[in-house]
Amino acid sequence: MFASSADELLRCFRAEVGDAVAPYLWEDWEVYGYMTEGFDALLKQSNVQTTVLQLAFAEGEPTVALPRSLLHIRAMRIVGGGPLRAASATERAAVRSNDYGAPWTGEDPMFSGSGKPQFYVRDYERRALRLVPIPNVGGTLELQGTVTVSTPLGDGTPLPSTDAEDLRLVLQYMKYLAYAKHDAETEDLTRSAHHEARFRAGAKERESRLRNYRRPPGVVRMEFP
Repeated sequence: MFASSADELLRCFRAEVGDAVAPYLWEDWEVYGYMTEGFDALLKQSNVQTTVLQLAFAEGEPTVALPRSLLHIRAMRIVGGGPLRAASATERAAVRSNDYGAPWTGEDPMFSGSGKPQFYVRDYERRALRLVPIPNVGGTLELQGTVTVSTPLGDGTPLPSTDAEDLRLVLQYMKYLAYAKHDAETEDLTRSAHHEARFRAGAKERESRLRNYRRPPGVVRMEFP
């Protein structure tokens, strides 16, 4: 870690691009904008940041609003009530069977069934998920997933990640945007393309290593003579 707040990372950026003395080539608000975009790009591309959220749901209400910053849901359960399985709005074969594997009769259970939710559908409504069947009692969902930045970064703002590797990638993205600024003193499209390529390659490698790290361990078979 070499920066823990947005202003510290701003100073690192200025030092690396030779813009540490006023009058600056890039205003603070511009650099913070590049920084926010950089973290957003990294978190979306590499799934770096994970979180656990608890969201209330109400009796008779099938939809639950999701935070704008939530990217991917990796696991979900009802607190005190067991796990929920993911289902698709366009391929809902799974939600058409009950606990015993028998098909539902009558109307589509996504819109008319009532009981203890077994599935969640995220691709039906924007920034919300749908519980299937519709809850017959209220409760709390607990979900684990990946997130991006929720608010713009600024002076004194804590950084979404302080891992040195992540900060290096964000600085690459910031330089990519900074050198693409259409200004006689700052525009350098060759440098911009160079930093963009380094960010893309680094973020892809970061995502691959995180995926391997988070992958469940395989079965180890042992044989004895």
